[in-house]
Formats: sequence, structure tokens, C-alpha cells
Amino acid sequence: MRKSGGLSSTGEPDLAHKDVMTMSGAGYLGFRQLQALPTDPGALLKKLSGDARNVAASRRTEVVVESLRAGIDDATLLPDLGAAIYRAMAELPGVRVVDHIKDAAGRAGVGLTFEGAPKGYGRVFDSSSLVCLGTTDAALMEVGVADRTGEVPAGSS
Repeated sequence: MRKSGGLSSTGEPDLAHKDVMTMSGAGYLGFRQLQALPTDPGALLKKLSGDARNVAASRRTEVVVESLRAGIDDATLLPDLGAAIYRAMAELPGVRVVDHIKDAAGRAGVGLTFEGAPKGYGRVFDSSSLVCLGTTDAALMEVGVADRTGEVPAGSS
């Protein structure tokens, strides 16, 4: 389960606006699928690029970035995969690091953006730990693990 905060209609952080979503279904890999991904950044990129081979060349980097982005939050329990995702992103053409960027909750960090991304958009990471905070338009406030589908993780608010 993932909880995130959003932005108000004026673009200010609005932590009262919370999205709670289960991390399953289209766009999310299950734990076993994540475990099966390569932890070598080059091999991971090769796999994801192969998965995006039917996408127009002009959008391929964007699709691979989004595939990597989707895996970042889900790889919380797989540190080797998390590290491979960060390293793979850094190898992609058109991806660049943005200093002094804030997520939707106003938390400062370091960001990653890519060619073709909306102006000002970035994926935001804590500068010290590199934990993903969210994006410039959504803040990842809490991630938890439960024993069963539909169960709320212990200690969640």
C-alpha cells in the first residue's frame, strides 16, 4: 500500500489531499517479478529497452525511465535492485540530475528528469539517503508492507 500527498489547485502542497493505493495491477510488478529483474544496471537497461522495442524511438527513453520509476518505489525491500535502478537511470541518454528540487510536499532533495518531461517535472530523492520522496507533483508520504492483500500495514496512519 502506498500513501501520497498531492497539490492544491494553486499548486501548493496539500497534505490533506491523500491518495491511498494498493501497489498491484497494471504498471506494478509483484514481488516475485521484481526479484526476477537483473540487479546489474546494464542488464536491467537491456531488458527494459527490449520491453520497449515496439515504442517509437523518440519515446523509448521516456518509457524506460517510467519503467524504472515504477520499480523504484516497489523495490523498497530489494536494495540491490533499488541500487541497479538508480545506476541504470544515470546511464540513460537525456536523463539529468537536478539540484535543489522539491517534491509536492515541499521536501527538498536531488532530482532526476529526462528529455521530453514536462517543464519543471522531476523525480525527487532525499539528498543523503537517496530514498525516493516522490515527484514534483506528488509526494510519497508512506510505504508499508502487509502480510495479505487489502490489509493495512502495521503502524500506518
